[in-house]
Order: sequence, then structure tokens, then C-alpha cells
Amino acid sequence: FRALDRRTGLKSRLRHFQAELPRNLRKLRAFRGTPLGQVLSFSLALWFLLSGAWIWALNLFFGLSLLAPLVAPALLRRLVEKQQQAQADYVRAASQQQQQQQGRQQQP
Repeated sequence: FRALDRRTGLKSRLRHFQAELPRNLRKLRAFRGTPLGQVLSFSLALWFLLSGAWIWALNLFFGLSLLAPLVAPALLRRLVEKQQQAQADYVRAASQQQQQQQGRQQQP
């Protein structure tokens, strides 16, 4: 994955996308409030319904819901381990800080 990331720069693109997402969503909401934005929103919704794309989306949703019980435990385990590690680091740092403060108080 690292070699692919070096070649394509995916990680930096993803970080940039995440940083710009709130600003871009505000712009999109503002555009949708204009008459042209309302027409385009209606047109997109009409196309989605009439083209049958909603059937494809529904099929994708059902397929992913069947995979969720297989994938979710691994993702949740990784999330919990990451949180536990962060908490252990926090407790370790607080303990060290407390020991340093006690050492300073005993050194008169």
C-alpha cells in the first residue's frame, strides 16, 4: 500500500478532500438554495427515479448489508484496540506527570 501511495499520492489527496469537505458542502448547500440549484436538484432526483438507478442503489445496499456482519467485527475490534491504546498512553503520561510533580515537591 505504501508503494501505491507514493506513486499516486492517495493519502495526501484524501487528507485534502477531508479538510475541504465542510467548505465544499457549504457551497453546495448555498447553490442548492438558488433557483438553478433547485432545478438541478429536481432534475437529478427525477433522473434517479426514472432511470432505474434507485434499483441499482437498493441492490448495492442489500449486498453491503449482507457483508456487514462479516466485516463489522474486525473493524470494531480494530477501533476498540486503537482506543484502548490511546487510553493506555494517556494514563501512562498522566502517571509520569504525577510522579514528576511528586518528585519536585519532595526536593526542597
